Amino acid sequence: MADSIFHAAVSGENAYTRLLCNLMNRDMVFRRILVARFLQLDADQVADSGVEVIPQRRLPDACGQPDLRIESPEACVIVEIKTDAHRSSTSKQELSDGKTYLSYLHGQVKAGKRAVLVFLVPHNWKFRRKLRNSIAALKKRGDATSVLVAPVYWEDVLQLVSDGRIKYETVFPEELRLLLVEHFGPISFEREEIESMFSSEFPIRTIVKMSAVLFGLKQKVPKRNAGELTSETKDEFGFYLKKGKRDLLFIGSWVAFWEANHRYPLCFGVQDDDPKIKEAFISALRIEYESEAISFDGWSMGGVPAEDFISVDAVDEIWSRIEPIWNSVRDAAH
Repeated sequence: MADSIFHAAVSGENAYTRLLCNLMNRDMVFRRILVARFLQLDADQVADSGVEVIPQRRLPDACGQPDLRIESPEACVIVEIKTDAHRSSTSKQELSDGKTYLSYLHGQVKAGKRAVLVFLVPHNWKFRRKLRNSIAALKKRGDATSVLVAPVYWEDVLQLVSDGRIKYETVFPEELRLLLVEHFGPISFEREEIESMFSSEFPIRTIVKMSAVLFGLKQKVPKRNAGELTSETKDEFGFYLKKGKRDLLFIGSWVAFWEANHRYPLCFGVQDDDPKIKEAFISALRIEYESEAISFDGWSMGGVPAEDFISVDAVDEIWSRIEPIWNSVRDAAH
C-alpha cells in the first residue's frame, strides 16, 4: 500500500484540523457525509449550500476557541479534535457551567438551530469514560435535550472514507483514508518491511535492546509513578511517568517526532497544557542536557543523544539525566 500524500506532512491536532477543514471545503460529498455523521442525520438531510467551516476561531463572549466550527442556517456543530490518546480536555471543553463551548451552543439552540458538540477522538482515548459520565450527568439535568454531545471516533471517519459505495468528488478522501490507516488502522506491514525483517541485516538485536532500555527506565521509579509500557498507536512505544492519576512525562519512541527530522530513537517530553510543568521541563532540560526543548505538536520535547547510549550501562546513564527532569516536572504538578 502506498503512503498517503499527507504522510509525514500531517501530524497532530492542528494539522488534522486544517486537513479536515480543507477537505470539507474542496469536496462537497465528503463534507455532507462527515457533517451528517456529526449531526447524526442521514446525508440527504444535510444541505450543501450556506455551510461555513471555520477552523480555530475564538467564540464570542470568551467561550473558547474550538478546533472546528461548522455553521449553517439550520445547525451549528463544534468539533473538538484529539489525535493523542492521552490529550485531555481544557476547561472550555468541559460539560459544565460557565463560558464554555456548551454555553455557546445553548445560545445557538435559542436561535432555533440544531446544536451539536462533537469530540473527534481515537477509540482508545483515555478520557472516553469521563466524557460518557459527563454526558450522563447532562441528561439527568435535562440539558441533553437541547444540545447533542457525542464522541465520534477517528475509526468511524476511516470507515466512512473506506466505503466504496460513496462517490467522492475528489481524490482527497482516498488520501485521507491512507493517512488514517497509517495512524488509526489495524497493524499491517508493507512488503518491503516484511522483506527487511527477514533479512540478515535487520537490526533485531538493537530493537530488543531498545525495548530493554525502556523496560529498565520504567523499573527506576516506584510502580505508582510509572504507567504501562504500551504502544497505544502505531506511531509511538513507551510509557508515562505520572503523579497520582495524571500522566506527566512521556519516555519512548515517537515516529512522528523522528519523521519531523528530530532523529532521536528515544525521546521524552511533556504536553504544553500546563505552563508550570512546561517551564519546569524546559528549565531542567537546559541544566541536564544544555539544550533547548523542541516544540512539536503541542509538546515540549527532548531527546537522548547518541553518547548516552555509549556506557557500561545505558539505562543508568540515561536515567541519571532524565531523573532530575522528572523530579522537576513532578514537583511542578499540582
